Amino acid sequence: MHRTSGEKMSRLGEPTERKELENKAKREGRLPPGQSLTLKWPVLHYGNVPWFDPAKWDFKISGVVEEPR
Repeated sequence: MHRTSGEKMSRLGEPTERKELENKAKREGRLPPGQSLTLKWPVLHYGNVPWFDPAKWDFKISGVVEEPR
């Protein structure tokens, strides 16, 4: 999303359009309490990503699958 020079800005430099969409989502019950709407890719973790040794890591798919591995 690109901003034009005439577009209104809210606090922290976010376009007011995002805030309007967030308020609409809250009114419709589509945004959980304490959450905020993002138009970008959301952060999926908080803090540092833990280190792991992929050579020692095992991944298994089970359940209703065509071919268990």
